[in-house]
Amino acid sequence: MSHPSRRKGDRFEYEVVHDFQAAGIDARRAFGSNGESLTTADGERCNSDVDVLVAGRIRAQLKRRRSIASYLQPPPDVDIAVVREDRGESLVVMRLRDFMRLLHAAIAAEEFE
Repeated sequence: MSHPSRRKGDRFEYEVVHDFQAAGIDARRAFGSNGESLTTADGERCNSDVDVLVAGRIRAQLKRRRSIASYLQPPPDVDIAVVREDRGESLVVMRLRDFMRLLHAAIAAEEFE
């Protein structure tokens, strides 16, 4: 039997794939959580860190934790949180449903191509 943390991660990956598919957006989970089993729409093999491939192009690594630092969570009246570590890149954190809505609109408008 696999480790409880591994099972929790696997369930989360299946849940996210299902959420994308329910929104009409193609998403595939990497076999055995090894991104090397996935190939992008451009024929490029994914890195082992990829857990889910969204819309044939977006490589996603999923992490599920007991709690997330409060500064990463956008407040209810804010759409995104932008964070950066010292001397690092800025990162955008947003709710999955908001990301799916933006992605769905981009795909529909063919801006994603």
